[in-house]
Amino acid sequence: MRCYSSYKDLLKEKLDILFVCLPNYLASEVTIAGLQIGIHVFCEKPPGKSLEDIEKVVEEEKNCDGVILKYGFNHRYHDSVKEALSMISSGDFGEIINLRGAHMGKVR
Repeated sequence: MRCYSSYKDLLKEKLDILFVCLPNYLASEVTIAGLQIGIHVFCEKPPGKSLEDIEKVVEEEKNCDGVILKYGFNHRYHDSVKEALSMISSGDFGEIINLRGAHMGKVR
């Protein structure tokens, strides 16, 4: 197993795909760096912390023919999840021993 203190060192390796699992403040920067070296990127964060960050990612992706960029989102800050946590924390349902959730969002 190899460890890197900087994503820039990791990107010197021969990679087919980059999974970005870093704090939000780094997500767009590292995503762009991966795209710039021509590798596929899957980012587990929002595209950026600001509209400007997101616009930079979109512009870079336009310059990358054949490179795939995808996003996965953790829903812990979604209103429905926060409401469920509030309900659980209230104690109104007693001790919760099992929980299952499903997201029923629209599919395009």
